[in-house]
Amino acid sequence: MQRDDYKNALNELQLSSKFCEKMEKKLSDVENAPAEEEYEDVVTHVDVIKHRSYRGLAAAAAFVIAVGAAGGGMYYKYSSRNVSTSEETPLIYEDYNIKLPFDVVTLHDNVFNVNDRAISTTVVGYEKTAKKLYNYLKGVEWTELEAITRPVIIHQGISFDGNNSFINIKQDDTAVVTDYSENEYYAEGIVYTKYKVYQLTEGTYAGILSILLEDFQDTNVDFCGVKANAINAAFHSEGADGVVSQIQAYSLAYTLNSNTKWKEDPDAEEPSADEQHIDFEFVSNKDTYYVDLYGNGTAYIRKNDEAETKYSYSLATFDSVKSILKEEISWSTSCPIDFEKENAVIIQNKDGEEKAYLVEFEDFNKLASMVEDFSWREEGYFIDSLSSGYPDMHELKDSALFGDDDAKNYIQICIGDSSAIFSDNQKVTHSYFPTIYSISEKDLASLKQFVENDLDNTLNDDELADHFIDKIFNATNIYDIDSKIAKKEMRPIICEKLKECEWTKYSDINLRSKYKYISLFTSGGDILIEEDKITISYGSDDFVFKTDKDYYSEITDIIEGNNAS
Repeated sequence: MQRDDYKNALNELQLSSKFCEKMEKKLSDVENAPAEEEYEDVVTHVDVIKHRSYRGLAAAAAFVIAVGAAGGGMYYKYSSRNVSTSEETPLIYEDYNIKLPFDVVTLHDNVFNVNDRAISTTVVGYEKTAKKLYNYLKGVEWTELEAITRPVIIHQGISFDGNNSFINIKQDDTAVVTDYSENEYYAEGIVYTKYKVYQLTEGTYAGILSILLEDFQDTNVDFCGVKANAINAAFHSEGADGVVSQIQAYSLAYTLNSNTKWKEDPDAEEPSADEQHIDFEFVSNKDTYYVDLYGNGTAYIRKNDEAETKYSYSLATFDSVKSILKEEISWSTSCPIDFEKENAVIIQNKDGEEKAYLVEFEDFNKLASMVEDFSWREEGYFIDSLSSGYPDMHELKDSALFGDDDAKNYIQICIGDSSAIFSDNQKVTHSYFPTIYSISEKDLASLKQFVENDLDNTLNDDELADHFIDKIFNATNIYDIDSKIAKKEMRPIICEKLKECEWTKYSDINLRSKYKYISLFTSGGDILIEEDKITISYGSDDFVFKTDKDYYSEITDIIEGNNAS
């Protein structure tokens, strides 16, 4: 193997710089050494950070190293599965196979993805980490709960591969497991994915997190002269008083130490009297530090009884800190819904029965005035239900956010190209923001009264479908200009053809086959046209409407006839 070929292979595998330097030195020594000499080394770590494909790349790295031996050097990687005899004592790796109720997990060389608040990193299970995880997990109890079949989108937590599974452990000490050996079942001709759910011993998430972050981030803050452990640091805000937990401390230390640009700035803008703020009290063995962060990017820091120093800092830091402390703090905020439109659709689900209303003219103005005056508060941020940075509204309707009652009641306001869902537990979600909002009990009662007593322009399934079809095909912006139905002269024809049909709303979004379809993506929503159904995506939610006629073929004929002319 040529030296340049070897260098390229190393770069392609994304090996660590330290490892590359070591290998290149070995190659250089080999080139200058007598031909009869042989060299031996033990490679202890190959830093390939690729989720799920890590072991494949590790095998490729082993291949590169083996081929390199042809140039005169011999390199070995020993493991408990492949122990070589040598004059020197080889380093023997243990796989640290932990048996879980659903699978066996090989901890050594596994890749652990950590996404917790401000921290997003990948940790490889090398010897020290694998051994600690093995000893810790031996004491964890896994109690199986009811399996779930709805789509699972998890962007937070600790995730890793088993030998035949994928495991995600969440902050609430539950684990969602995709068991590849039995993760599909069929019902009414539809393929569903089954996810096993387990309750773990209390504190498991924090315990695993502390092991994985040991060499990445500790819980000590060290910025602007402040040096203390963040665990149990007291904080105060307009919404709550509390102390920083161990889990929160990792992200808080990372954010304040490494992810914030601080500048001593006597001329920094003075915060207004109603500016959002968070005040911390960090205590070390001999000193107490007072750190007051304001939402306008100004901070005041004081040590013991000394004079305080004024700083400016990154505006994004304040939002990050709010997110880190999301379990404890509730913030007053303005209405997130944009009512600068002409009308809205309200869908009410009450005890399993759904009604839709078109809201316009005076009713729309009344709705806007009422909702904008609600007592809006930010309650935190989504942990699981985020897709591409936005809440999956359909998934949220079936989530714990709406309580444990099987008949989850909610009111959904569809306006513009967005939607907001008001649940019976006073939580509100908006399709544009990863924020959980809340309103008062009185506010929610007012909204219910308005819907049930003031609105009379109801929409049946067919009328609701027609409303969405109109908004999509008459939208200002067309995003996929290459679509077969995106042409300006084509859209009105297809729009009217679809509105001729009698549509029935279907609750199961998994009904989609997508074998043959035509799509259109616009600022008014998206539509997927199939043989006997359409799927409308509106405000991060999906609505499926069925019909008894194959409109896909008719539309295809229209398109072909139009192209021919």
